[in-house]
Amino acid sequence: MRRAFERSLNGIVKPALMERGFRPQARQFILDGRGRIEFQLGVRFMAGKFTVNVIVGNESNRIGQLRQTAWTRLLDRIFGMRPSLLKSLLMPKDKWWRLTEDQAMMDRTMHEVLARLVRDALPRFQGRDVT
Repeated sequence: MRRAFERSLNGIVKPALMERGFRPQARQFILDGRGRIEFQLGVRFMAGKFTVNVIVGNESNRIGQLRQTAWTRLLDRIFGMRPSLLKSLLMPKDKWWRLTEDQAMMDRTMHEVLARLVRDALPRFQGRDVT
């Protein structure tokens, strides 16, 4: 399973992120002075899955939690930016994708991940310089 994952990561995501100035380092892609994107493989009960962590400056998010919607804006308006158990239960959850040995399926998954990165994560890096 990991072989198909690594091939898809290196063949689909890596060139697209390098084209945008990210430097690959194992399963991380670093944008100097701004942050990084990490591909995390699950362990124990999450084995056989992966997620993507997006770190911009000192702010860390999982890709499933990045997209702002009318619902998340409403929750922010009601609860503000302070932590709240109820808010955390209502907010979008983390997204984990399945690892598979089927290379075509893994490629489709990586294209979906890349589309989410472009839509939800990469705009957070624009104009940010934390050096």
